[in-house]
Amino acid sequence: MTQRQVLLTLPEVVAMTRLSKPTIYKYIADEEHDFPKQVRLGPGRVVWVKSEIDHWLRQRMKRRDEDFDKFAARMSEELGIPVTVAKRPSDTA
Repeated sequence: MTQRQVLLTLPEVVAMTRLSKPTIYKYIADEEHDFPKQVRLGPGRVVWVKSEIDHWLRQRMKRRDEDFDKFAARMSEELGIPVTVAKRPSDTA
């Protein structure tokens, strides 16, 4: 059985990501951000697939955590003492 996709309107994507409308469209146009593209349903009507937005947000959090881990390792090396990192909520999910 195919799982039904949840579709989001632009205001829902704005609320979910806390990005402005112009930023969302800028991120779609700029491949560096890898933001999910909208699905055109008809004239003047577009939606986004919620699971794609969820995945994009998870990837951003993962990248943030990796960047922080690199920073902590660099600080440990520069300071000559171990820098420990507390567990983040995303580590337990």
